[in-house]
Amino acid sequence: MAVIIGAYDIRYIPRTILKAQVLTYFIAELTPVPKREEKLKEQWNVWVDKTSSSSGVGIGVVLEGSPKAKLKYAAKLAFRTTNNVTKYKAILMALRIFKEVRALKANIYCDSQLAVNQLQGNFQVRDQNLRRYELWIQNMLAEIQTDVET
Repeated sequence: MAVIIGAYDIRYIPRTILKAQVLTYFIAELTPVPKREEKLKEQWNVWVDKTSSSSGVGIGVVLEGSPKAKLKYAAKLAFRTTNNVTKYKAILMALRIFKEVRALKANIYCDSQLAVNQLQGNFQVRDQNLRRYELWIQNMLAEIQTDVET
């Protein structure tokens, strides 16, 4: 027995979006959620530096946790700035990365004696723009055991 459906103007239209959504739900439901690991208890060392050229200013951060854990980051700043702000931005970037890897203890090495002494409280920060960065960094330093050194 054959049924003629052409007389009723019935057409088949595939629902690919619905199929993709079902697959997404399937994967989301069956993928195990990893338990949050505890904070890393190892000592991290970080070196921060800046670079400048006619094309702009950049910052670099190298983090080393264990012999196997070595992270390298670089960023180009989209605005013109001073050397001190650039160093502060590099330190801020390093602290954000520490927070992401859940590090507890870190040594930060920076070649700017002024920035290090300001962050250690030995020198006063006079520039209003730097003062804002210093407060930001000090709040993040309170969460991690850090030593800032030249």
